[in-house]
Amino acid sequence: MRAMSSLLSPSQSINLHGRRGDMKCWLMSSSQMIKLSTMASLSSSQMIKLCTVASLKGNISRASFPSDGRCRGHDKGSWQRNVFLHEPMLDQYYEHDELISRESFMVRSFEIDFNQRATVEALMNYSQEAMVNHFRNSGLLVCDGGYGSTSEMKERNLTWVTIRMNMALDSYPLWNEVIYVDTWLTLFGKIGLCYNGRFIDSKTGKVLMRASSVLVLLNLQTRKLAKFVDEIRAEVKPRCLVGNLILLDTDLRKLPNVEDHNCAYTKKGITPQWSDLDVNQHVNNVKIISWVLEGTPLSMRNRYELCGMAIDYQKECGRDDKLESLSCFSLDIVNTDRRSKRLQLDHLLRLEDGTEIARAKTTWRPKNVYLV
Repeated sequence: MRAMSSLLSPSQSINLHGRRGDMKCWLMSSSQMIKLSTMASLSSSQMIKLCTVASLKGNISRASFPSDGRCRGHDKGSWQRNVFLHEPMLDQYYEHDELISRESFMVRSFEIDFNQRATVEALMNYSQEAMVNHFRNSGLLVCDGGYGSTSEMKERNLTWVTIRMNMALDSYPLWNEVIYVDTWLTLFGKIGLCYNGRFIDSKTGKVLMRASSVLVLLNLQTRKLAKFVDEIRAEVKPRCLVGNLILLDTDLRKLPNVEDHNCAYTKKGITPQWSDLDVNQHVNNVKIISWVLEGTPLSMRNRYELCGMAIDYQKECGRDDKLESLSCFSLDIVNTDRRSKRLQLDHLLRLEDGTEIARAKTTWRPKNVYLV
């Protein structure tokens, strides 16, 4: 370490937002960073950023978004400069690396369909994993308080649950491709938070998918929704971006119902497995999405692919429940151009006794038709 630090002058010190990042700082411990900063005369703010980088493990990083549009992220042991498409509304926030996180995922063989493309369930699992890691890296995850819990939430026995998710899927990544998931939080009115995720092709910079989820508080003891009180709002507000930064429309008006007399397809006998339960002791919300899609007519799934979804989670589902998934064609048919036509379906996931678990609306495009 002495030999390495002696070769550095103060002018050669690492600037996380500069063009030079030749020193492999992820190989140093925090104590070594302190020694290096002393030799290089780094400021205290620079030191904090270096120690933060040194403490990161794995492939998760708080991406640094400079004004020139290049992102430096900790991906597979090296700092990379990646050019990607900007959301214009995010340009002013690129310097806030503590509020926007980036995580990379490689599409693996057990996450693809017969076309060697990532499944919708795999993409939503990436989104959920990125959300949890974003909570952790922003200081919103205590040891035994659940995802995104603050000290006030822990005292009140509360956790976050998703009540609405909107997703727009432009293109599916292929087997072995690497994608980046950028995530950030915003306040959502007086009821909770909105989690936003943007999926980006690591090679081309193309935006593949956008997703926005509304999170509200659940009392773990009563299993009822709780108010987003001022004390909790004050704890999470510093971790949220300010402004109209929600990627997709999160209108909370109720989605259409599916009646038995007009449903086009019904999948019965759905039974949760032990592995379907999450840390909140109910069925994982990605599994709910999978069951909703199981209620889609097979003849249509052979010719169309999912490109958009809105889902309302209305009630918890446990291990001993028996469910059925229904779907019907919506009256809305979206014409994209003369060559293609998109279809919309309404969905209902319910218990066998009729209790609603989730409602959804999906949009489908003919296969091999992608946005340019």
